[in-house]
Amino acid sequence: AGERADVLDRRATLDALGAIRAEVGEQLVLMLDGGVRQGEDLAKARFHGARFCWVGRPTPFAVASHGQVGVEQVLRGLLDGAGRTMGMLGCRSWAEVETSSGSFSLA
Repeated sequence: AGERADVLDRRATLDALGAIRAEVGEQLVLMLDGGVRQGEDLAKARFHGARFCWVGRPTPFAVASHGQVGVEQVLRGLLDGAGRTMGMLGCRSWAEVETSSGSFSLA
């Protein structure tokens, strides 16, 4: 009783993807579940090896506030943001967002 999980790594899931991909290799499909708030997060997840991203929290908020139109706007915004991010990285397609091409930086 009263114990804490101090041993847990507190890195954000998105930031841990690269190490996870390095550990499991390419034989597994790596999916990100959580932490996607903007299009840059989708591109960063792909860069670090994710092949699929679940978009959780933004979608129920969009449904609650604006129904289907709200969800469509959220998803369109995520994809548009990811496209802009990919453009800043010099990538024309998802396939060009490589997991082994250095570090992810837009600065």
